[in-house]
Amino acid sequence: MAERWVLVTGGAHRLGRETCLAFARAGWQLLCHYQRSHAAALDTCAEVQALGQRAQALQAELADD
Repeated sequence: MAERWVLVTGGAHRLGRETCLAFARAGWQLLCHYQRSHAAALDTCAEVQALGQRAQALQAELADD
């Protein structure tokens, strides 16, 4: 089976964080987008990795081209 990756925007806090964890529990690898919450995004990635999935934090302002 091929790896499945998901990008969750706003993945560092609240609903985004819970979405990240739900995808990780379902076997997905994760790109966790954040704008200003670097430390929180890294915490979310650590939780995903503890569930056995790969995770990477990705900083971006999505309104910018």
